[in-house]
Amino acid sequence: EDVQRTVNRLEKANSTSTPQEVIRSLERMKSWLNEELARIEKLITDHTDNDPGLKADLDLLKSIKGVKDQVGREMLALLKDGTFKSAS
Repeated sequence: EDVQRTVNRLEKANSTSTPQEVIRSLERMKSWLNEELARIEKLITDHTDNDPGLKADLDLLKSIKGVKDQVGREMLALLKDGTFKSAS
């Protein structure tokens, strides 16, 4: 969401008379957000890969048609704590 917001601001800035320093700042912000997102995704991947239980659960989820790494990890985050009392 933050990356998309920054991209939208950058597009708006490029189409108006926005000062170049503001545009450069938005470009730096976009770059930093993308780098930080990649770093966090790697941390999540490493954590999942290094935990045998999480890795096994992720592999099971990925056996479902249409479920790949990102969706599988999101499902693990939502379902893994096992605190559900019922399906409703």
